[in-house]
Amino acid sequence: NFNNSWTFIHELLFDNDLWMLNPFSDRLLMLFPKDFFINAIFKSIICYVFFLISLIDCLVYCKRKIKKHKNKK
Repeated sequence: NFNNSWTFIHELLFDNDLWMLNPFSDRLLMLFPKDFFINAIFKSIICYVFFLISLIDCLVYCKRKIKKHKNKK
């Protein structure tokens, strides 16, 4: 459930309730629908996972290069 997850994350990260917006008076929620936030979070997670996979791939490649270089000596 998106609402429960959203609330949990914000309660974990923030010690105040300023993140709770009123959909009838806050312009941010009037301009951007709920789907915008869901898609933004999904894309952020995908980018983060892609970054981690790329980083791990780079580290494995460097480790193999170093090991290969040490074996030549």
